[in-house]
Amino acid sequence: MLVTDRVSERRRAAQVARHYRDQENLTIAEIARRLGRAEATVKAYLYDPTGLKAREVKERHRGVCRGCGAPTSARNGKGDAYAYCKRCHPGAIARQWTRERVREAMRAWHARYGSPPTSYDWSRTHARRRGGDALKRLQPENGRRRLLWSICTGAGRRPSPTPSATPERLGINRR
Repeated sequence: MLVTDRVSERRRAAQVARHYRDQENLTIAEIARRLGRAEATVKAYLYDPTGLKAREVKERHRGVCRGCGAPTSARNGKGDAYAYCKRCHPGAIARQWTRERVREAMRAWHARYGSPPTSYDWSRTHARRRGGDALKRLQPENGRRRLLWSICTGAGRRPSPTPSATPERLGINRR
């Protein structure tokens, strides 16, 4: 197990650091050089050999989710934990664009342009490079933007490709 290995490695390194300090009277800098670790790490080994104190501090910095009561992640120290856990975070509960709505957008694209959309069709960067019709498709129309990729997924995020979004399942025939 990775966690047990890290714990046992820390304990072993802490014992070696304590030996160097107590038996050989080495400085922290010399111990750090011998162990191949930073001086701050060696100080942590000497102060907190098992890492228990550090875990207790991290635990004190955690918060409690307003939605479900689960522990939340700490951010910048005590008193600054997230108000919601990742599951209850507002906006994360209900997706605005379900897979079915994305499929509908893909069908609408196919009906309008005669072929299923590609990632190139829905990319602003590629449309700028290609120019012409590709760029025209991204222009606002009746106050709506036709750039479906950004509409479906939110700014800057792209959906992971799923086998359920194949042209055959969408009812689209490729040319």
